[in-house]
Amino acid sequence: METDIIAERVRTAREWRGWTQQVLARRAELHPVVLNRLEKKHKAGVQAETLRRLALALQVSTDYLLGIPDNVVDALAQGAAVLRGRTEDSPGRAKSPQPKKRPRQASPAA
Repeated sequence: METDIIAERVRTAREWRGWTQQVLARRAELHPVVLNRLEKKHKAGVQAETLRRLALALQVSTDYLLGIPDNVVDALAQGAAVLRGRTEDSPGRAKSPQPKKRPRQASPAA
């Protein structure tokens, strides 16, 4: 995992809020040394849980911390829609199988 962009984004968001590393570490429930090593780019990687805690504390998305641009997120969402079959009428795509409807049976008269 590329930690340089994460380190820069965490520091930028922290400084924008006017927080010290100690304040962010407390809010994210992380040891201050972990945060310091991350911001100084002395960590080889970042655990997903650490990333989640930082994003929640800073009120930013994990995508922002990872440096994923919005257009990539939008493209992934569109790809997910295709996989869910929302574009059945697109040329070259097979239509998703539709469940067969069962005929309604008349309810017995009381």
